[in-house]
Amino acid sequence: MSTKQSANFRNISLVDLIPLIFGVVVFSIVLPSFLNQAHVNKQSEAKQYISSINKGQQAYYAKNGEFSDNIPDLGLGASSETANYSYKIKRVNSMTVIITGTNKNKKSYYHKPINLPFFGTRLPFSQRIRLPENALKSYSGIVYIKDGTTQTMICKTDKPSLIAPDNFQSFDQCPLGSSEL
Repeated sequence: MSTKQSANFRNISLVDLIPLIFGVVVFSIVLPSFLNQAHVNKQSEAKQYISSINKGQQAYYAKNGEFSDNIPDLGLGASSETANYSYKIKRVNSMTVIITGTNKNKKSYYHKPINLPFFGTRLPFSQRIRLPENALKSYSGIVYIKDGTTQTMICKTDKPSLIAPDNFQSFDQCPLGSSEL
């Protein structure tokens, strides 16, 4: 019986393996971009929130003649916290307000358990792993008065960050370590 079984394996040719090789190559290309899409969706949430709060500030200013330092006052139905980000408003002066969306993951690393090779037994210690480059970035927005009208800008950190940039040196330039959207 084993002689007949091994004879069947000898009949496999390269033509039979091409679909398998093609499938493995396509899977290895598609999987990383699929996993990266989760980070893109989380960061899209922050962009949308900051944009909505900026627009809410513009409307609030048009109605009340001042900016709000409280998210519920804007009437957007937006929360100051989501699963991934924490949002805050900081009124700089009567002409400027800064909105920040800070990544809620307070650790720049995570611990990976170490297992014994081939046995799968978990050892009582773990390895410290830094967050990957595709981890969440933090965002900030600014709303200001220029020539009697409200203007806005949104910036994101250039690298994953646990701190939202809020030290705007000028209205038309993002803080160091961040870039405009």
